Amino acid sequence: MNKKLLFGTLALGLIFGSVFGFQAIRKIQSADAAVAGQTQMIDAQGKLMQATQSNIDNGLASVRTFKKSPAVNVTYQNTIWNPYYSADPTGRPESQALNFVDDEGWLYTVAADTNKIIQVGPAPRTSLDQPTPTLDFTARYSKNELQQYAIKWLKDQGANVDEATKGLEFSVTTKDEKGYFFRWTDKNSTDKMRFLQVGFTIGGSLLSYTNSL
Repeated sequence: MNKKLLFGTLALGLIFGSVFGFQAIRKIQSADAAVAGQTQMIDAQGKLMQATQSNIDNGLASVRTFKKSPAVNVTYQNTIWNPYYSADPTGRPESQALNFVDDEGWLYTVAADTNKIIQVGPAPRTSLDQPTPTLDFTARYSKNELQQYAIKWLKDQGANVDEATKGLEFSVTTKDEKGYFFRWTDKNSTDKMRFLQVGFTIGGSLLSYTNSL
């Protein structure tokens, strides 16, 4: 598989899938946080984010349910602001999310308030030793076949696709026809980027998944 094509397709999936607006974050040391079983983070604007051990445990459970594997090796990475909420001038409390990575190179973003997985995609690599997801680009599915494959996959994940996407705008994007991204967007939302999207290679490998409905 051509590496440029592989990473180009992955990059496209993340661009279309999320527009990751994650702020720069740094971990701080806190004796009180350690005692309370909390992980605290300060974002680039100096705002405090924190995740309790309960948040982390619930997030891990959500990832393992998504993977359909209670034994999968998953690691908590950090806490971020939910990237799908826009700034709210009325003062709505900001929503936090937790990032987890598995040993196959996938990144999972879980909403802290609902324990719902809102984003799945390849984890950023900081070294060549870190794993990357294995993708199959064998020409196995046409665009229409892949759309049905994607809908079945969403239903297997427990998503009520027919009901959840009523009245939403549907679109399909691709990169060199090696992978397709199927997206349902709520154009009427004002304070949140509301959409459901999943992308697959023509061989049936997951590229990315986003659900902010």
